[in-house]
Amino acid sequence: MKLYTEEQVRKAINDGSLYSYINGDFEFKNSEDDIINSLTPIELPTDKEIFNNSIEIMEEWYGSGCEEEIDAYFRGAVWYREQLKQKI
Repeated sequence: MKLYTEEQVRKAINDGSLYSYINGDFEFKNSEDDIINSLTPIELPTDKEIFNNSIEIMEEWYGSGCEEEIDAYFRGAVWYREQLKQKI
């Protein structure tokens, strides 16, 4: 899933409204693909990425054998990601 900031969305709207009047017709200066490709999305991590990074981080903090902490960290990260998705 890709997220964009308000500033990026406003820029995209502005870029999409730029046009020229050529030969009695309106011609947009930017195509939809050009506008989308000009934005830098914020990518939400997958469950697998969250889990793998949880293991690395928690083992670094607590050492090996910290399954309980890894599970809690993973669930918290997944919960936070779901909260972001709901606000979209």
